[in-house]
Amino acid sequence: MRRATILLSTPSDAKFLTLYNIVVGKQSLKDQVPVKDASLSLIFGSNYINDVRSWYSTYSKSLPPAEASEGAKILERNLKRLQLTKYTREELTTFGLLEQGPGKVEDRAKDFLSRAAKSRLEELRVALGQEGAVGKFKEEVIREGKLANWPEQKVSAFLKESLA
Repeated sequence: MRRATILLSTPSDAKFLTLYNIVVGKQSLKDQVPVKDASLSLIFGSNYINDVRSWYSTYSKSLPPAEASEGAKILERNLKRLQLTKYTREELTTFGLLEQGPGKVEDRAKDFLSRAAKSRLEELRVALGQEGAVGKFKEEVIREGKLANWPEQKVSAFLKESLA
């Protein structure tokens, strides 16, 4: 009973308890909607991963050490699974999920995007020249970033990396 009092002491605790239960599979979304990164980002905000980790580190202090440790492992395992829901089955196959395991998907995706960006920039340089290529490339990246729901910081970082 003591834990319930701690958990629900503020409305934000109830929110994060719900988020934690959804992430670890103890609770489902309304109408049995599949739990995906995009769904949780829409409901709880794009920073939900850091928020739930922060909340759990505070909450776990009220738990016995063994239970807190086990809960942290379960949370991290399920957050990694959620990260994979950002990709389609085709992308997971392309990025080598079957070959190298789920831990390498993000790195492989970045590598793939980097190579694709360099190829596209070279195509544009041949067609439009240096000045026209950079402008057109920026337009394309900004448009694709909006379609992929990238924050502006990620778009600008990608542009900086690609144009370096």
